[in-house]
Amino acid sequence: MLSHDLIDVIGRTPLVRLRLGADRGVEVYAKCEALGPGGPGARAARLAVAAARPADHVPVVVSGAWAPAVALVAGRLGHPVHVVDDGVARPALTALGCLPTAEPPTLTPDAVSQDELAAELAEDLDWIDVVVGGDDDLRATAGALRAHLPGVRVVGVRGSLPRNGSPFDELYRLNEHEAFEATRNLALDEKLFAGPVSGAVYRVLGELAAKAAPGTRIVGVFPDRGEDCVETVYSDEYWARHRIAELPLSTMSAARPDEALRVVFVESSDVIVPAALGLTPTHVRTCADPIALRRTVLRACGADKIVGVLSTDHAHQAVAARLAADLGVPGPSAGFGVEQVGRDRQILPAESNGTVASRAVLSRLFRLTTGTELVQAELRALAGAGDPSFDGVAGVHFLRAQGILDEVTGVDLALAVPGVEEVAVTTPTGDRIGDHVGYVIAWAATRAELLDRLDQAAAHLHVRLRPARVPYPLVSREAMVNRSVVTVGGVEIGPDTFTLIAGPCAVETVEQTFTSARMALAAGATLLRGGAFKPRSSPYGFRGLREDGLRILADVRAETGLPIVTEVVDSPDVDLVARYADMLQIGTRNMQNFGLLEAAADSGRPILLKRGMSATVQEWLLAAEYIAVRGNNNIVLCERGIRTFEPSTRNTLDLSAVLVAQGLSHLPVIVDPSHASGLRELVLPLARAAVAVGADGVMLDVHPEPEKALCDAKQALDEAALDGLAEAMRDWATLAGRLSPDVLRQVAPAGQAR
Repeated sequence: MLSHDLIDVIGRTPLVRLRLGADRGVEVYAKCEALGPGGPGARAARLAVAAARPADHVPVVVSGAWAPAVALVAGRLGHPVHVVDDGVARPALTALGCLPTAEPPTLTPDAVSQDELAAELAEDLDWIDVVVGGDDDLRATAGALRAHLPGVRVVGVRGSLPRNGSPFDELYRLNEHEAFEATRNLALDEKLFAGPVSGAVYRVLGELAAKAAPGTRIVGVFPDRGEDCVETVYSDEYWARHRIAELPLSTMSAARPDEALRVVFVESSDVIVPAALGLTPTHVRTCADPIALRRTVLRACGADKIVGVLSTDHAHQAVAARLAADLGVPGPSAGFGVEQVGRDRQILPAESNGTVASRAVLSRLFRLTTGTELVQAELRALAGAGDPSFDGVAGVHFLRAQGILDEVTGVDLALAVPGVEEVAVTTPTGDRIGDHVGYVIAWAATRAELLDRLDQAAAHLHVRLRPARVPYPLVSREAMVNRSVVTVGGVEIGPDTFTLIAGPCAVETVEQTFTSARMALAAGATLLRGGAFKPRSSPYGFRGLREDGLRILADVRAETGLPIVTEVVDSPDVDLVARYADMLQIGTRNMQNFGLLEAAADSGRPILLKRGMSATVQEWLLAAEYIAVRGNNNIVLCERGIRTFEPSTRNTLDLSAVLVAQGLSHLPVIVDPSHASGLRELVLPLARAAVAVGADGVMLDVHPEPEKALCDAKQALDEAALDGLAEAMRDWATLAGRLSPDVLRQVAPAGQAR
């Protein structure tokens, strides 16, 4: 087929007869949408661009998975394409000449009619009994299919958004194992190398073909390509890391669209959520292990009933988004969560001074502009009831300061500014300031007017701080008289507990890390240390497995339940390490790397801050202050020895610094005797001394074969050295008055996981 323009060959994708069902006289066809130019989104992109009718050379702004298709179509028609940066590297978009932008999309695939697809099917096959496809792919096509093919039954698969008023006659739900295995079977049986949506469709085609009468004609729409799934669907390593094969193969089920559906709310405590539009909320408590959380939800609800995941708590948005992705349903990152409602859809303006607002504040803004509760609107979005109508725009300005609050003046003047709805001072007088002192909420008809009103109100407000008596007011006893407790993956570190952290100094292999973790667990450890990024004095030393090492640690955590403590050595790596770690370690060489301290603080993860090898206690606490001023107060100090003139040991363990730091600061203080001494025969005696002096915990290096360790071999403890350590630690802590014999809150008996 000759064509003079690439746009002209979009569509007319292959329709292929499959072997499936042939032995029973059932005809099964695959409509291979992914094989057309531009992939499965090109047809919709061409229709959307045509419907929008942008003037020549007017930029088109897009986001999401269909951006490459729009880049092909709009770019070919002479429209510059700008792509909303979602943090994902897309070489194809760069190759197609797209430019990144933060502007909201001007072109979305919503309500794009797929009449063309239906017409092609009707032209190729004069009658069809059933059409099967991913629900996102067929939702806009269902009406056209029924118009071109009277009597056809439309079936949706792996419903990412089943809803009341659904266009489907039936909805099938599959878990990852079922979809991934079917995708591999599709490649093996039919030689079609496709993605998981096509695999899920193939699985349903097999189910329908097995039950259909001879002469039945069924068409499946295959929208995705296998080339995009080499590292997931077709990767045995991915299957093992995510434990795909452990999911049952018997969960696929069909449901009528009008059956009761369920929304999962991830919360730290039970909340009252309105049950709207027939959606039944199910509450689940947060869980450090995403696999365990997914299984809990599936046991409580069943995959075929879950239509979305929400959270009323701003702190749990990331957990809710991960759970939604694991379940294959919409979540806070799918376009209706509070952040996306505010930014992607332009329902709420960005905050005037760039601070991220809590969900509670954004909920007030939402109510102010719509008269509707945010949770109610999210539930309506899940049910397909559309967006609320907005009257004007609302925004928030935060009052920023650091220190101990003495007074905020000018509140009455700020409230008198037209359009200002609320002025809140959220920090009590005399308390240290966290993220902000308070905020101003205002409403206006336009964004420009809103920002002007917020600026006027903020100009009236003045924050006065109490003079600090110490140079590190946020981490000092001045800020908090009682010593603080830091929780890491459910494990407490603080004055009423004694915490053992143990594991390999460096992650070397899967077997070595798993064995070390089991040794640590048997010794009574409740946190797992392990280095994936290793800062070394010599550039020729072993510098870690990097992300491969982080993946190994995550797998070990999934098996043992031990939260991960691992080092980050460079600011650009913080986000990567934080995705895997429960606690970020700042090593001795980086104690005064202030950019890294700030980046680590902004990750939201608890921080283990090691004392610099030549640092004074005050310099150590000032480094902690760099973290605290970013609003992250979950800091644990670690004494690991300082450099002196004495060469007999690797460093000189300064146990007096534990007492000094505890007297000056409210932060927990632990000791690392492994790096302090550098000699395994000294590690346990120094650990015992750390207990006696009142440290809040110790951190030990362990290795199944220390003589083969790639770094710090002389200080690692082997299994023989750890024998009986759990009981010894318990006895040491009890004798030191740290724990009572009856209440041992952190150290578990040997071999027993908490």
